[in-house]
Amino acid sequence: MVNELLTVKKTDIQQSLEDLMNMETTISDSLIHMKEHRYWAQSTFESYKNDVKTFEEFLMDNNLDPVLKNGERLAIVNQWIKHQKENGVAFKTISRRIASLSSIYGFYQSLGIVHSNPFKAVRVPSPHSGSYSAVMDMDQLKQVYVAIQDLKKEGVDIEIPIKLLMFTGLRNQALCSLKVRDVEFDEELIVYNSGVYNSKHKVQFLPLPPKFLNSLREYIKENGLTSDDPLCYGIKGLALQNKQLNRMTDKICEYLGWEGERRVTPHGFRYSIATLLDEKGVSKDTIQYLLGHSETESIKFYLRRDKRKIYQIKKVLTEIENELEEHLTHVTHAKAAVSDTHEQIQITHSHAEEFAQPKSLPFSEDFLMKLAVQNPEIFERIMSLHYQNQKKAT
Repeated sequence: MVNELLTVKKTDIQQSLEDLMNMETTISDSLIHMKEHRYWAQSTFESYKNDVKTFEEFLMDNNLDPVLKNGERLAIVNQWIKHQKENGVAFKTISRRIASLSSIYGFYQSLGIVHSNPFKAVRVPSPHSGSYSAVMDMDQLKQVYVAIQDLKKEGVDIEIPIKLLMFTGLRNQALCSLKVRDVEFDEELIVYNSGVYNSKHKVQFLPLPPKFLNSLREYIKENGLTSDDPLCYGIKGLALQNKQLNRMTDKICEYLGWEGERRVTPHGFRYSIATLLDEKGVSKDTIQYLLGHSETESIKFYLRRDKRKIYQIKKVLTEIENELEEHLTHVTHAKAAVSDTHEQIQITHSHAEEFAQPKSLPFSEDFLMKLAVQNPEIFERIMSLHYQNQKKAT
């Protein structure tokens, strides 16, 4: 009888809230309605109210309505944390505010009124921790993408581990434990199984973009790796470990001159890809899909059931990869043009004696036309010197 009464009471509460609440409800109103179903002291409610007010003011300062749907945007929540840190808000205060909003969104998520709770997913940077990492935007990710190739030319090959971080957001321990057999080329994804069988045991399905997948295939073949071999290796060629992964991201930061607040750690890649997916319109439940599944069914079952989510993530990752590749090509061509110009200057000096002779130019017409476009100043100097010598000869 008691259970029946509790069930009826819960149903009545849920129905009444569903009638009152929707994604356009302000967060302040949501808190007021939530209070009716919580045994809070007045001081606790006032604390919640102040925390909500702070977040609502941040939303309005960014031209967003202070409603539930805007609090579901992971990118906005991360920006709010960053804004507070930059304004000297204490770590404990930021943590309390996040906990307050997480409690509100968790409550309404359990009733099906909101779809996700991004406040539960974020991490507040501790002032006593050296592991704080900036969250990269697309422009910064492009810089990292170019740095990977530049470092490779200098003999520092970190491409596979860093791109895996970039596209999957895997944690350090997971990345270091990956085996070659975890790459499912037919399915175009990585299947990560932690191998720890307990109540929290998870299996993750991580779609990969096409160009990187091809790079992985070539990398495995060129290095003669077998299915039981580790997938990732450190700078010195040993199987990857946590500290070595940190050294790789340090190399990138050093190369790009990123220090202090701009410094990015391996953990920063995890937040960066989640934020980018969020900004590109990927739904929260699809982003959370990357967090894994309890292994109660076969892998094939999940692949069939979650085909849409896998496709959506892969589609957006491919768009991100294409944008990164396009930027890399542009930078490579620009560097080549600078190199050509430098070479042309050297050629000009090495042929100085030939210009002293009254004869035709020692360059082809095609070269001169190209030089006229790329470096008109050098072209004019060459032509001027040539005509001066011809005039003296006559």
